Amino acid sequence: VSTPASTARRIASGLEAWAAVLPVAAARVGGVAHFVSDGEDGLLFDPAAGSDAVAAVDVLLSREGVARRVGESGRLAARRRVEW
Repeated sequence: VSTPASTARRIASGLEAWAAVLPVAAARVGGVAHFVSDGEDGLLFDPAAGSDAVAAVDVLLSREGVARRVGESGRLAARRRVEW
């Protein structure tokens, strides 16, 4: 889970994770909510509900298949959206 101060840094952190085929769990705030497709290439959570963040991370840590699918989908999303 990455929660840098600025939206640009949150998006950059997500892109870096996707490039490494890692799953992303991010707070549903600002541009991140439009960048990550919840349940497809990442998991979004309500930043005001700490239990939501814990639940998202728990899913990615305990369900290997979900984490792999989300990471692979993120990699494809990054390739579509960003010219490296």
